[in-house]
Amino acid sequence: MLLDDLRKLLDDPESEHVVVLHGQPGVGKSELAREYARRNHQRYSGGTFFIDARPGAIAIDLAHIGRTCLGLTFTSDLSIDEQALRTLYGLAERLSFLIFDNVGAEADVLRWLPPSGLPCHTVITSVVDCWHTGWRVVPVGPLAHDVVVALVAKIAGPVAADQYGDKIATIAGGLPIQIIPTCRSIARDVRRGHDIAIDQTISREAAESFRGVYERLEPKAALLLHSAARMNCQRIPRDEIASQLAAAAGWSRSVFVDQLNACLDVTLIEGGAELRMHQLFVSFLRDAAPGAEIAATFAKVVGAQAQRMIEIAREIAKAPNRIDLTTVLATYPTALDSWTNVDDFVSVADGETVGKALIEFGQFASAQRWFERAVTHKEMPGNHGDVDYENLSRSLHQVGECLSEIGDFDAARLWFERAAAAAEKGAIDGRVNHESLGSSLHQVGYCLSSTGHFDAALPWYQRAVEATEKGDIQGRINYVGLGASLHQVGDCLASTGMFDAARGWFERAVTAIERGDVSGRLDHESLGSSLHQVGECLAKTGDFDAARPWFERAVAATEKGDIHGRIDYDGLGERLHSVGDCLAKSGNFEAARPCYERAIEAIEKGDIYGRIDHESLGSSLHEVGVCLARNGHFDAARLWFERAVEAKNIGDLHRRVDHHGLGRSLHEIGNCLIHATGFDAARRVFELAASAKEKGDFHNRVDHDSLGESLHEIGSCLANTGEFTAAWPWFERAVAAKEKGDLHDRVNPASVYVSLIAGADCLRKLAVTDLADRWDERASGLKAQVESHGALGGSL
Repeated sequence: MLLDDLRKLLDDPESEHVVVLHGQPGVGKSELAREYARRNHQRYSGGTFFIDARPGAIAIDLAHIGRTCLGLTFTSDLSIDEQALRTLYGLAERLSFLIFDNVGAEADVLRWLPPSGLPCHTVITSVVDCWHTGWRVVPVGPLAHDVVVALVAKIAGPVAADQYGDKIATIAGGLPIQIIPTCRSIARDVRRGHDIAIDQTISREAAESFRGVYERLEPKAALLLHSAARMNCQRIPRDEIASQLAAAAGWSRSVFVDQLNACLDVTLIEGGAELRMHQLFVSFLRDAAPGAEIAATFAKVVGAQAQRMIEIAREIAKAPNRIDLTTVLATYPTALDSWTNVDDFVSVADGETVGKALIEFGQFASAQRWFERAVTHKEMPGNHGDVDYENLSRSLHQVGECLSEIGDFDAARLWFERAAAAAEKGAIDGRVNHESLGSSLHQVGYCLSSTGHFDAALPWYQRAVEATEKGDIQGRINYVGLGASLHQVGDCLASTGMFDAARGWFERAVTAIERGDVSGRLDHESLGSSLHQVGECLAKTGDFDAARPWFERAVAATEKGDIHGRIDYDGLGERLHSVGDCLAKSGNFEAARPCYERAIEAIEKGDIYGRIDHESLGSSLHEVGVCLARNGHFDAARLWFERAVEAKNIGDLHRRVDHHGLGRSLHEIGNCLIHATGFDAARRVFELAASAKEKGDFHNRVDHDSLGESLHEIGSCLANTGEFTAAWPWFERAVAAKEKGDLHDRVNPASVYVSLIAGADCLRKLAVTDLADRWDERASGLKAQVESHGALGGSL
């Protein structure tokens, strides 16, 4: 029945071809999806594919499919995420079926779904019960009592069903993952003429259901299962397990195949080249200590797994974009908590190697634990009672990096401060690595500026510049690192409105970065960022013609990638957006729009870790809407503004919402509604815009001039429908807000003038002439200034 329902839903032309199978663990969601794929594989000429949807795994699986199944060729400079996105479009050339298994949240899978309109059917399995309204959700519940009894009869035979069916159904709770292995074990014992003691094979607890099957296995088969259970249970590379058991236990290929078949026979493990086990059974195995016959050998297997994991991590450090390496590493137990007596298997230095590899594909939380372990070890005095503070500083710094990357800047800053203090004490011989010290000082500043404390951040960046200019222990200067700190000094100045002063620092940053790191390598991503900020400083002072060449240089640099050739598409999108801004500011909206559309395409690919900054995406979506609206296409524009609102509500990389930017997009929807449905609908949206703008930006700073514009439009909507009494207070609030100025306290006289005139007109309609005259006088006082400087000139 569920299989038929699934096919009907996927074939429904009135809905998206995405179906969510929702239910508790062990209920059979994944197997239902796989069974659908098996029964319908002939209709999917593009193939059927199973994708592990754990955090960080989707892109790796998709890229692996592209390379091994579709025969796609990826150049070495393509990031894993870019490879994955190209795979998606490759899959969509013919009707394909995708299973995203064990999705933890809608946001984890959203960007990896085939674009609407492409010939792909998608099934998502998840325990989550809250999903996008456009997707059909199919609940998958436990099997009914009579269905379980029938299943027992089918697998173990009618005699077993008569004797044990009711008890199995009661104890297993309708979960197939607990029922099927037990039934197959009973069937095997019936065939062999063994006595069945149902009370010993199945107990009231779920773990006992697995134990009844597990205890019938030969020790070697149990060893294989315990070894496999340490890997990613949904993607266990068969060859990796075979190699581990060959190295640790001396197994031949034929021994491995025989023991694997024994496990496959009772469905404790499934698959082919990639094996899999249910997560509930894996939990059982991890809680059950290996028997005495295999304990020593199992310890050797764990050692072999550790060495292989370290070997892969070292290779990733050399080539971060190698999908074959990241695919395999993702199957290993890379979390520190996965290792009991970790010091017996992974040295401190090797643990840091694993941590650095995890950082390369965005596994910051797991990486952090390895670096914290290193800190604990390095803080302990050596044989001579001394501490290598320079080495300790590096580990402290890495912990801070992991926290910073997930947006926990307050916690990260404390680690960077400790790193800087340790670096100042130097190595055992007393020498100080000023380049390393400068890097930690820089990151303290970054944590402060990322939380809006620019004045506090500035001296840290200045100290970072001074330290980095002294070079490393050999006196070599990393000009890329120096450029980064020079850049951030400029950023602090620009963030407080000092654009002319900031520009000089950004230009110094460009000059430094162009000299390369200590090995002479150019980081074009960093160069692009500083080129972009020179343009920003010019644009902020209204010199868009001068700014545009800097933005275009920034785009060209960013397209070359960082030191490893990885392209930060989020940064590329930001720079394309700025080129569009220059064109739009000169009134050339037709030329600006393709730039914004290119920016959207880039930002949707994410940064070097595949993370999407939805705030940045929303900004570019907004500007496409502006281009359309300025050319009178209000209905089309509104759709883009609505997409912008949706993106901005998600927030930036760290899920922080810029309410001011959100308010700007809501304001533009209001403008579009005036042309489409009238003032009542528009007013409600302007009220939402004002409410959002009052909350401020990321750093809670309120642009009162922008807020005043939305307050003004609320009044204008009311006045245009004759509600002058209700309109007047909004104009009053608009003037009060606009007189406070923008983020940098700059007041726009023309904007204040418009609200004063509108307010005065409203007062005359209410016959409050004395107050109306005073507002007219205030407006007259601004008129000369407006005519002299224009809408953007002057300040009150």
